[in-house]
Amino acid sequence: MLTIKEAGRYANFLQKNIDLLKNFFINDTLVFNTREEHLKSKVLKGESDEIKLIEERSDLDVSLEDAIHLIESLINKKMELSMAINNAKSKTLVDWIENSEKLPLDTAIEYSKNLRNFAMCPLEDLTLNRSEEYIKDGIGYLINNEGNQSQYHYEIKIIKKINYDRNIVKSLYKKILNKADLLSEAIDKAMLKKSVEFEMEYNLHDSLEDLVEKFKKHRAIKGS
Repeated sequence: MLTIKEAGRYANFLQKNIDLLKNFFINDTLVFNTREEHLKSKVLKGESDEIKLIEERSDLDVSLEDAIHLIESLINKKMELSMAINNAKSKTLVDWIENSEKLPLDTAIEYSKNLRNFAMCPLEDLTLNRSEEYIKDGIGYLINNEGNQSQYHYEIKIIKKINYDRNIVKSLYKKILNKADLLSEAIDKAMLKKSVEFEMEYNLHDSLEDLVEKFKKHRAIKGS
């Protein structure tokens, strides 16, 4: 049995190892046995031909076939876990009321995310704006006495004033961010209380090598 939060971590763990195992097939020297025939005698008489076998072994002690089956197994495990998480989430309400109703977990997560994004941008940016004045260079053109166009420089005074009440924005920024923080706490509590019907086959701290060894032992037992 897992909490929803633990189940989410385990789902990430499974995906990480799926991705690592798929890298196993990128290396051609692990996928193919290569034989090089250096035909030196065709060019120089008296030279002997040379045979080289190119073999490279992975640090991972697993056959190609076992790696394929392990990936398939992990993908299936993640699918089962995803279904169990969705089932647990559908029955989980967060201790947070909006419009006279408690929020379902996924709705609360999305609502919290939108509140926080709104607080950080644009509200936070708006709280940092200031009215300002500065000078920049302007360029003008005129016709001189000889009838030629000439250029001249002058100052442009820029006056920028914010056209909103910054105090109102600052107050709303704090209110929205505080609400998002409190809602996140309520979400965490809900995720720690609700159980996901799933048994972990591997430990969260297992390395890829650990997964391979456990998988091989399990297959050996199953095959015997």
